[in-house]
Amino acid sequence: MNAGGAAMTVPSIVQPNGEMTRSRAGVPLLRLKYTPDTHLKVYHRIELDDGVALEVYGDGSNASYEWALLDREGPTKYSDSGYGITFVALRDGLIEYWGAAEHGTNAIDNRQRRSRGARL
Repeated sequence: MNAGGAAMTVPSIVQPNGEMTRSRAGVPLLRLKYTPDTHLKVYHRIELDDGVALEVYGDGSNASYEWALLDREGPTKYSDSGYGITFVALRDGLIEYWGAAEHGTNAIDNRQRRSRGARL
């Protein structure tokens, strides 16, 4: 939020015409190996903390998707992997922002702990 209490808007990486947002010099903000910079659509957008947004965007007709963490200046981190599924790109973008599990394993177990002797 800004000083007036209003939420700050983070611009999208995709323009309404389906093209990658361009820098002031007129070049696309990102040059990607697997996803073209035209015919793009934003599939998921999550407003995160501190004026940061996560977008999953891509070319649905070619099943090629990417994620980008954005602030008001543009992308801060992004993928260049050509994900085939939007939700996998979303998961990886969230992990990049929040970090992986800290308990020494790749699995996340959100089950409630029970008293000794009780079975899960």
